Amino acid sequence: MARKTKPTGKRFEVSTLKTQIGTLFAVSQNERLCALSFIHTWPETLLRAQKRFRTDAYIEAKLFEDAFTAYFSKDFSAFDQLKLDTGGTNFQKKVWKQLCKIKAGHTKTYGEIAQALGKKNGARAVGQAAHRNPIGIVIPCHRCVGQNGLLTGYAAGIERKRWLLEHEGALLI
Repeated sequence: MARKTKPTGKRFEVSTLKTQIGTLFAVSQNERLCALSFIHTWPETLLRAQKRFRTDAYIEAKLFEDAFTAYFSKDFSAFDQLKLDTGGTNFQKKVWKQLCKIKAGHTKTYGEIAQALGKKNGARAVGQAAHRNPIGIVIPCHRCVGQNGLLTGYAAGIERKRWLLEHEGALLI
């Protein structure tokens, strides 16, 4: 006999944000930003949120609009006060914390982030953690570049990575 699961009473919020580089979907719970995705990855993001929160119940909300409007108007401190709930492993959280230390207009290599974490040969592991960043742009994995300074992988696409870096005033090779 199958066991019925009790409703958890949990739900999450989904906000839609139109930007210069496409529509963003923000997932939050209790006013903490948990995930961010562009429309092409939205179905996977929604499935991850449903699994993480063990519910498919969500409401549409209008959260974070002011912060994103400010960021896209070149106020690069706009995300500083946002409350985040990333989930992730301890290593991923350490990488994401290092990414948040990279100021707008600057870049670091995956190797430099690995060195800062005491992982001399950990550039690939840093790259994998950056790839799993659930809150791109806010946790600025777009500011991480390859060893030679060239743009490398970005879940939202290299063109968006280039646009974000140029928007922030980073000098690109």
